[in-house]
Amino acid sequence: MKIMLCSPLRAVGGISKWTKSILDGFMLSKDVELSLYAMDPIRYLGDNASIFMRVVWGVPSQLRNIWSFIKKFRAESPKIVHVCSSGSMGLIRDIIILRLCRNAKVKSCLHLHYGRIPGVVISNGWEWSLLKRAVHLADCVVVMTSDSKTALESAGFANVIYMPNPISEREIDYADSIPSALSERKLIFAGHILETKGIRELLAAMESFEGLTLRLFGEDSKGISTQLKRTYSLAFAKNDIEFVGQVDHIAIIKELKSGILILPSYTEGFPYVILEGMACGAPIIATTVGAIPEMLDFDLAEPCGVAIEPRSVDSLKQAIANLTATSDYCRIIGARAAKKVRCRYSTKQVCSLLAETWQALLQ
Repeated sequence: MKIMLCSPLRAVGGISKWTKSILDGFMLSKDVELSLYAMDPIRYLGDNASIFMRVVWGVPSQLRNIWSFIKKFRAESPKIVHVCSSGSMGLIRDIIILRLCRNAKVKSCLHLHYGRIPGVVISNGWEWSLLKRAVHLADCVVVMTSDSKTALESAGFANVIYMPNPISEREIDYADSIPSALSERKLIFAGHILETKGIRELLAAMESFEGLTLRLFGEDSKGISTQLKRTYSLAFAKNDIEFVGQVDHIAIIKELKSGILILPSYTEGFPYVILEGMACGAPIIATTVGAIPEMLDFDLAEPCGVAIEPRSVDSLKQAIANLTATSDYCRIIGARAAKKVRCRYSTKQVCSLLAETWQALLQ
């Protein structure tokens, strides 16, 4: 099978990690010939960019992407085009690419790399209008949360497939090579330093504890860390808390071998940091959003992590108190997570699902 993959490679975020994992997974495949068209933006703007700046830089990026896609598409004549999308205004580009595929009678797959699809459907706004058009044009739509699949099927679409994100075997092997040094008194946050990541609730909860360590890894694109230190000065006075800044995923994996991963986000899709935490056997505290409940088996008798409610300081305090009080349960849920990620979310497993999906399109 000759597949043209349209996805960012160098951009910041989960789609780029997915792209690298999938390229690694099919590198030695004899059945799939995978060609990448890297739809990277001209410039990474960060989360605090204005609408004006997004238009100024975004429109040229999208026009360049579409023109470059057309040239590569004509030169390579793929059997299937697999388009990765983060939604929003990028759906305009996706619609154009999917329409070109439809006109050329080439099969297409639209891969939606975000978990807010149910909200988009309910809102019935401009993004839903664009998404409906894109889904209608695609021969197959891949989503990464079961509630996204349900939302699109409830809207009348039958061409929807649920597929998890993978973690590469290289990352799993690297995690295995690092000895565990778990301390139930150490908490680790990894993600953008944004209010929507639950940073305020986390620091408010830390005011109820003393002698804990909290390391926050990630880009502070809006510059809120200084203000947070002032607002939650009691938490900083009673505990060892540090905003470390952005580091690579290798450094994150090292950290995850030594403490409890905590992700109190208001919204998520299929977060890679959860996969990395699972690979490291880290105990995980996370909100019941996106694919996280499925990833950590919150509803099963033997969960792989501890569930908290979004925006709830009390829920955070209870979860932190429970895990920091017992190393035995930390190790139990960490071991469950490590076993599951190797069975369900390895690149080998997900690439097999992708190959089956592509093959079904050609039948």
